[in-house]
Amino acid sequence: MWIVFNNGAGVELTVDFEWGGLLSLVVSKASWPGFRERHNLGPLISSRSARTSALYHSPFMAYDRDQVVSVLDAAAKELLTFAADVLGGDFSALHGRQ
Repeated sequence: MWIVFNNGAGVELTVDFEWGGLLSLVVSKASWPGFRERHNLGPLISSRSARTSALYHSPFMAYDRDQVVSVLDAAAKELLTFAADVLGGDFSALHGRQ
């Protein structure tokens, strides 16, 4: 299952949640007509966070609604805390320029 969000800065955020709890956050923005550069936010969030990211949690053995909500909540907080610049359209950190 995935959800795509777009904002006024031209950034597209794809939240991909797979069975077993695999969660990925991918951002993209148009760089040339018809071409979007895409980046997985997991490594950036992990490098900026002082602890292990919610994106790298233990897989679910069985569906647990409370665990799913907890992981998604933690990932959303990390996204807003550690990748707000990227959501605003500044992809320089994703290219190794911090």
